[in-house]
Amino acid sequence: MDELRPVTDESPFTDSMRWDGKERLAEEEYIPITEPAVEKHVRALIENQLEQAMGRVYHVEERSRHLERLFAREPVSEHEIQALTRSNTELRNQLQQLQAEHRLLLQSTAWRVGRRLRDLAQRHPVFARHARRAAKLTYWTLTLRLWSRIQVRQGAKKGIALLAQSPLFDAVWYCKRYAAMLPPGTDPVAHYYWTGAAQGLDPHPLFSSNWYTAALPVEAAINPLVHYITHQGRNPPDPHPLFDTGFYLKQVGKIAPGRTPLEDFLARPSGSDIRPNAVFDPVAYAEEYASSLKDGTNPLAHYAAEGEAGGFWPHPLFDPVWYTARYPAAMEFGALAHYLREKKCAKGVVCSEHMEQLGDKTLSLPFSLSFPEKNDPEVSIIIPVYGHYYDTWRCLASVMLLTRKVTYEVIIADDRPSRPIASLLGAKGAVQIINTENLGFLGNSNSAARRARGRELMFLNNDTTVGDNWLAPMLSIMKADPCVGVVGCKLLNGDGTVQEAGGIIYGTGWGDPFGKNDQADRGCYNYVREVDVVTGACFLVRRHLFEKMGGFDGRYAPAFYEEFDLATSIRDAGYRVVYQPASRVRHHGSASYGTEMRDKQTLKNHATFCRKWQTLLATQPAPDTSSFLSRERPSPRGIILVIDDKVPEYDKHAGAVTLFQYLRLMRELGLRVIYAPQDGKPLEPYTAALQQLGIEVLHAPDRLDRWLRAYGLYVDFIWTARPDVTFPILAQLRRHTGAPILYYTHDLHYLREMRRYELEGSIWALQESQRLKPMELKIFDVVDHVLTPSAEEKRDILLEVPHANVTVVPPYLFGDTDLTDAPADFACRRDLIFVGGFDHTPNVDAAVWLGQEIMPLVWEKHPDSTLWIVGNVPPPNVQALASERVKVTGFVPELEPYFEKARVSVNPLRYGAGVKGKIVTSLQAGIPVVTTTCGNEGIQLANREEALIADTSADIAQAVICLLDDEALCRTLIRSGAEVVRKRFSASRAREILRNVLGDALCPVCGSRPRQGRHADGDWRLGLHCTNCGVDNRGAGVAQVLVAPWHRQRVNTVREALPYLQDLRMHEFGRGEALRATLSGLAGYTCSEKAINELFDEDGLIDLFLSPEGQVQDLPTLHRILKPGGKYICAVLKQVNETAQSLREIGFQVTIHNVDMSESDEASLQIIEALRD
Repeated sequence: MDELRPVTDESPFTDSMRWDGKERLAEEEYIPITEPAVEKHVRALIENQLEQAMGRVYHVEERSRHLERLFAREPVSEHEIQALTRSNTELRNQLQQLQAEHRLLLQSTAWRVGRRLRDLAQRHPVFARHARRAAKLTYWTLTLRLWSRIQVRQGAKKGIALLAQSPLFDAVWYCKRYAAMLPPGTDPVAHYYWTGAAQGLDPHPLFSSNWYTAALPVEAAINPLVHYITHQGRNPPDPHPLFDTGFYLKQVGKIAPGRTPLEDFLARPSGSDIRPNAVFDPVAYAEEYASSLKDGTNPLAHYAAEGEAGGFWPHPLFDPVWYTARYPAAMEFGALAHYLREKKCAKGVVCSEHMEQLGDKTLSLPFSLSFPEKNDPEVSIIIPVYGHYYDTWRCLASVMLLTRKVTYEVIIADDRPSRPIASLLGAKGAVQIINTENLGFLGNSNSAARRARGRELMFLNNDTTVGDNWLAPMLSIMKADPCVGVVGCKLLNGDGTVQEAGGIIYGTGWGDPFGKNDQADRGCYNYVREVDVVTGACFLVRRHLFEKMGGFDGRYAPAFYEEFDLATSIRDAGYRVVYQPASRVRHHGSASYGTEMRDKQTLKNHATFCRKWQTLLATQPAPDTSSFLSRERPSPRGIILVIDDKVPEYDKHAGAVTLFQYLRLMRELGLRVIYAPQDGKPLEPYTAALQQLGIEVLHAPDRLDRWLRAYGLYVDFIWTARPDVTFPILAQLRRHTGAPILYYTHDLHYLREMRRYELEGSIWALQESQRLKPMELKIFDVVDHVLTPSAEEKRDILLEVPHANVTVVPPYLFGDTDLTDAPADFACRRDLIFVGGFDHTPNVDAAVWLGQEIMPLVWEKHPDSTLWIVGNVPPPNVQALASERVKVTGFVPELEPYFEKARVSVNPLRYGAGVKGKIVTSLQAGIPVVTTTCGNEGIQLANREEALIADTSADIAQAVICLLDDEALCRTLIRSGAEVVRKRFSASRAREILRNVLGDALCPVCGSRPRQGRHADGDWRLGLHCTNCGVDNRGAGVAQVLVAPWHRQRVNTVREALPYLQDLRMHEFGRGEALRATLSGLAGYTCSEKAINELFDEDGLIDLFLSPEGQVQDLPTLHRILKPGGKYICAVLKQVNETAQSLREIGFQVTIHNVDMSESDEASLQIIEALRD
């Protein structure tokens, strides 16, 4: 490269200024040692070599001390230490060799001969000086080098003068850095020019002699700093690995003539934002380490001289100690130099633990902060700031990179007016608020909240870094449940352990961060739950509630306890405080206040909190209460432990669907649910789905036996399933709990295996049946309640164990809105579908029989029909069926796309037991069903009215052909199948049965235990449902439909739904007291005839009409005054279909609900829910 060629004659400094010490040494080594003057010169040369060797040893020892400082913070690997030790040993060996040569010189003849001359020179220094000059002149004259030596002398004078005037030679720093190598009185500039550069000494923290020299051609022997200064316009090498000349010039453009880029950088005023390389930010460094930098000290020079050795960070995401431990090669020139010069920045290399936590593999330094500018964001993220530039920058970077699926704004509220940092952060798009006076944390937060535009407020400490997609899970809870007022996250320490997983407030007023310093992946920290409080480092609050409460209470200024007080105020107003573990945020410590002030302020504010909430604190648990109880707000309906074989994979197995639906129903009923899979594995995404429902999943390393010993006494109910799961733990359940045990059969396992033996003749199946039967019968005998999905199984169980307490429960739970009518394109469909999980052997047998024997008969009549075999893990014999007309899909996440192309669902099961989920799912999806007598077991579909039933290959094939040919029959089966699902597999029926089984059947209006009675005319629907609120069964049915939209929020009564209803205009028809006593406190509720007459005068005024006593006659007027999206809910005792049709004709979307009032099939009300378009 041209810019690296040696100096030419065009240079103002000619060859006379070349630093030719190496050349001189090479020539003078050949001077005969017998000449006394020359002998002394050779001695000087050897001493010079000794001095250079000592310089190298000094450098190694200096590097060793630097590494020792690094080791003190983070251990370096053993092989690196050994390599350093070997290097140090080699240099010491070289030194010993030179010392030996020095001793030989002292013992040589020439040295002894020249003793008299040396003695004379010591007595007469002037003589010695003249003698040396005479010897040199004689030698240079004889060798014809006198003129060149004169030129070297002249060039040296100019070079030394040039260095003395340059800001790139820091004499004070040089003398301090190399004090051990400079004899007293030595001129540091001359020393560097003649000796220091050759030894690799640096004239300035930002000029590396070795680095610069290594970039020059071998023949370029000029002093490196002189070369750099005199080659300003010729693109010399970078003067230091931390100064990127090209990067710097792109920012500044041209520089003043006669000035090098490094000189230009050093001359810039303090506070300049011009960067020396792609990573180092001088403004940020100067702000972060202001106490360590003297006035006028260049930040990069400070970092190069002592900052990196002291563990200072050149960038908020660059940790030199962490980086050096990850990349040992960085020890040679330093961590930042290695990152820059090895082009690591172009490779997405991680530079610190903070950067690693950002999780973006393509992320590289530098990058700038930029945030969206939204006029109507969902969330305002308020970050109070008081100094701490690096912490704040890291917090903002994590928010920028890891916030997804939410529209938001960022507000930086800077509370240090004397030296604000908000404007220095370069956060484009963020709202910057710089207070004119220090308001304290509380006042700063309140002030920033008044400037927010978001619908919700997120308060986030600046010493936090957020996790991936942290905000969306918190916001989703608020969107799903209007009764949630505050949501907190899982707060982690810097090392990933728990800092707080929801807060507990004891009766003493002191708080306790649940889970502190424990492993964050344990099940008890990873489920959504209602808590007392959350820590102020990160929480989401509804803006309207924050404003209603007046913000943080000023009594707690400047900080501490204000977030506890806010959460308590919001809970006291009827809202809930919820912990969301899917939102993970690391809190790196409280840096705003010293420990002494923090403790003093906490004591003061604790007293204030106790005085304000004295009554409420009386209901809080005592400090010695088990954290199992205190970590979660108490459930009024108790705690249930559910045990099965594994976490339910609800998109793969019918039994898993059943379990998942009942787990969700338990939560909707208000039970606290702990689920313990036998295998202890937290299968994903299924475990997370349960945890988001508020279900604790007990998984490894926690074990059920230990859990039972610790917490079994707190359990109110146990639900378990499967004989191989239940039988081994029955004794433990009885020993450690006093809870009633409910056993869900799924099916009779012994009966299923016996039928398999009868069909296949498998001895293994017979042995399995014989093994399972005594286990199942023992379970039926021991448990308190047996739950079975079919009446046939109930009959079989009672035949074996007559005293067993058996209840039939629906195995699949569908709402009325889940049912599908025949689509418009149904007539064009020709495909068939078989659905079943293939880890269940009856499904394998059925699929093979269908593909090999039944479908060939169908194709004779309908060769264009395609069979879709859909199910998890198909074995080889099922996969072998695949062809142009048979599609074997394997696992699919959703069945709907396959149902949408199917004309018939074929399920030729030849053995098995229990209700078949594939058949119920097909009915729910609006697909006609062909099945066998075994497949129909437990459902009891009427042949040719609700399904087609056949048991031979020919008959099954004929049934399929019949449905392919007869569209009218298909539509009849679809309608009747939907009615079967509505009556036998409804969520409302399962809800009522489960309430009765648990002894927890509550009035859907007031929440008390109902006492039912028949009406005088014998119609139970008109009878009293609840003696507490006076509602009859019709009103109770309307109440169930009214609160149904909020079941997922565990709202089961009208009283619990009041926060959801408070902003609605509603009117109740009728003369009874049905819902009036509960709803009358709402401002928008009316029930008088006068009120309804006034309402009839305006269109689109009402949100909700309730009619527990029957249909309103003037339906068109009702439609007119309802708002778009408004509802009309009424109890209908007769002509339900006619009423529904009348409502549809005037523009309502109508759903007919079959509301079960007890376990009896007869106690079912029909409630119409009509939605105005």
